[in-house]
Amino acid sequence: MEKRAVEARNALLATDAAGRQQALDKAKAAHEEVQKHLAQFQGLIRESHDMSDAAKAKAQALVDVEATYAPVALSILDLTARGEHDAAVRKLNAECVPLLARLDTALEEYEALTEARRQSLTEGAMQLVERLQMGFSGLALLSLALSIGLSVWIVQSSSPALRKALRMATEE
Repeated sequence: MEKRAVEARNALLATDAAGRQQALDKAKAAHEEVQKHLAQFQGLIRESHDMSDAAKAKAQALVDVEATYAPVALSILDLTARGEHDAAVRKLNAECVPLLARLDTALEEYEALTEARRQSLTEGAMQLVERLQMGFSGLALLSLALSIGLSVWIVQSSSPALRKALRMATEE
């Protein structure tokens, strides 16, 4: 999204036709890339099974602002391509800048929500790892105790037979 806005600005600021056209081409390519990524994003949201309602609302707000912003950005590119520099600047200042601010806010809010979710998932995973480590440690101690107990039992069970065998061996 940022690349599209930067290239649209570059097209407006270009001092020659070649520079303007290059920036316009880059802005249009960036717009297509944004639309592709936005479609993927919306697909991920639809397929998500554990996304909170708050996260879905923030994601939808982002999509809605982009849906409003995209035609304005394309209109500015069109005005720039036709050489209507002053009209493009007026549209940029009157419509595009406020929409970019809304888009920025929507992105920041969504990022804050996803960061909080990431931290929550990380903490949950760390707690699970700690519980598993404690469980495995307990299992290891139990195995050690059973091994020692079994060793003692084997020695005690075989002691009478070994003594008898020793006596018989020494009597011969």
